[in-house]
Amino acid sequence: MCNTDLPFCISIVQRVINRSAFYPVEMELHADRAIGRQNGLSGDGQKSGQTVFYKGGVLQSGIQRLDLGDVRRWSIHLAAIAVLLAFSVLQCRSMLGALSFSIPASRFSGDAGEGVWYMAWLPFALGHGLDPFISHLQFAPAGFNLLSNTGMLFPALLLSPITVTAGPVAAFDVGLIAAPVVSGGCLYFVCRRLGTSWAGGLIAGTLFGFSPYLMFEAPFGHFNLTWLFFAPLAYYLLRRILLDQGSASRQGLALGALVVVQYFTSTEILLDCVIVAVPMTLIFLARHFRDGPRVPKRLLIALSCASLVAVPLLAYPLWVTLAGPYHVLLNPAKASGITLSNPAWPSVNSPSAGRTARIGSGYVGAGAIVVAAAALFWWRQVREVVHCAVGALIAFVLALGLSIRTARSVLLRTSPIAWFAHVPLIRAITPYRFSSLMVMFIALLCATTISQVSRRSAELGPSRRVAVVRWSTSVLLATAVLVPPLLTDRFPSRVEHVELPAAVSAAVTPGERNATVAVYPGVGVVNGDPLIWQALCSMSFRLTDGYAFIREPDGAIGFTPPPSITNILFAAAQLGTLRPGLTRAARAAVADDLRRSEVSGLVLLVNGAYARRLDQDMRQVLGPPTFQSASSDSWDNVALKVAARGFPGSR
Repeated sequence: MCNTDLPFCISIVQRVINRSAFYPVEMELHADRAIGRQNGLSGDGQKSGQTVFYKGGVLQSGIQRLDLGDVRRWSIHLAAIAVLLAFSVLQCRSMLGALSFSIPASRFSGDAGEGVWYMAWLPFALGHGLDPFISHLQFAPAGFNLLSNTGMLFPALLLSPITVTAGPVAAFDVGLIAAPVVSGGCLYFVCRRLGTSWAGGLIAGTLFGFSPYLMFEAPFGHFNLTWLFFAPLAYYLLRRILLDQGSASRQGLALGALVVVQYFTSTEILLDCVIVAVPMTLIFLARHFRDGPRVPKRLLIALSCASLVAVPLLAYPLWVTLAGPYHVLLNPAKASGITLSNPAWPSVNSPSAGRTARIGSGYVGAGAIVVAAAALFWWRQVREVVHCAVGALIAFVLALGLSIRTARSVLLRTSPIAWFAHVPLIRAITPYRFSSLMVMFIALLCATTISQVSRRSAELGPSRRVAVVRWSTSVLLATAVLVPPLLTDRFPSRVEHVELPAAVSAAVTPGERNATVAVYPGVGVVNGDPLIWQALCSMSFRLTDGYAFIREPDGAIGFTPPPSITNILFAAAQLGTLRPGLTRAARAAVADDLRRSEVSGLVLLVNGAYARRLDQDMRQVLGPPTFQSASSDSWDNVALKVAARGFPGSR
């Protein structure tokens, strides 16, 4: 574009802004509402003041027909999903050649191991008639409560065909690739149904699906925190209920079904959405108090219908979560939130800086905030603008955590969420995760701005110059919204290879489904390999420890298995305090503990001086290992070996 076109471009931008000030366009959900309303009440309860009907592609009021989502044009929707999928594949390209035996390399590999284990657990439980909510494969023989932890049962069920055919690691990797597509695709769908343009919906979906928050959580396999389909779909349904659009009963039934699905994906995200939705709904009802009882009545009908679906289906799972066997209730009071400047500026402790602190996951970028603010300033007549601005503000305040602070100092030690820190369910919330909802509402505002600018530009005429300015403006807005967050936190490119070691196979007698294996180093935050081995071995053995929240003997909640002489030895080896040699009494105690714990296999990864020292001690108890290599030793038929050694109490 030459310099002589600059005044022309400026005049077009001025005309777009002027038109937006005097000709506000209200996005509608259904075309029939924009077509068939005649001098009636608008969705906001105000007289439209004109007869509007559709004829020949143009509304008779003179306003061009709005793009209401083109719900029947599947090709453009598939194109948007294809773009999101291409971005996700590009992020995860290092895993494409090794989907069945590689996972993202991360500092907290225990989380990834837990994710692979969950993929394998549900098909195994359903295939063997087991309770899917309680498992005895970890922390054997006691077990643990999946619903008190992050069971991720719905993603595991959805990916179960891949698990059965290609293995749990492949299902885990596919789930990682799908996470941005699921989250961004659902927001794209909502944007289109709200009347935004294709470009606006796609940009909003990309910002939401590839936000630093989601890119930080994804490598750990946190499908419960990255499959964010519930928030946009629940907002869409709740908006229709409050704005008197469609049948309240049917929307309530759909909302109830959505709640059930989310409960089996992440109870925390479900609770986060409820906490944000309550004040947003109250504010809406207060603004429309003069409209009469119709809106509260519709809301009551919808919630009643939602309860008819959710209560019967969630009664038993809710009991298992709150009062069932091995249930726990977390209280991460020390969990950090985001800083005041974090949405506009990445924190020095963000994952992009090589740290693990999560206060940087609330970054959305100054460009996106400016574009979102433009919607609030120029197009506040559009219904979604005020709603989304209120939602973003509420989510931001909650994401600040228990104290309001900058990157260097604490400004206020008591925040709004701290007032409810002792409520049983609310205290289990990690505050920074509200930032995902903040990003969603900011993305909706950005979609509104981009769509309105595109529509106003289109009204200026079909000339080539107008088209160039229109597309140039859209590209500039998309760049301002997407480039900063996409460059700040990227998906890890390294992967690590996982396979079932020969030492583990040798520790389990073929065909023995009730084997219990003890592994050193045990499962933990930085080691999830034993869980992956268990998943790759078709759950053919149990583990004496695990990676899940359980109630420890002192009443605290943690990951430590019940104390025993063997666990004490393992812990001493891991801490580097194990002394060489065991007395006969200590050897007898270890043998008796292995017998009482029903350990039938023992695997030691000999990766250091203390591990080799532990290996020598176990040789005194069990004799020569069944399998021996430079990196690992293992014993099978431990109970028989203990009995054969003739320790007291071993028979």
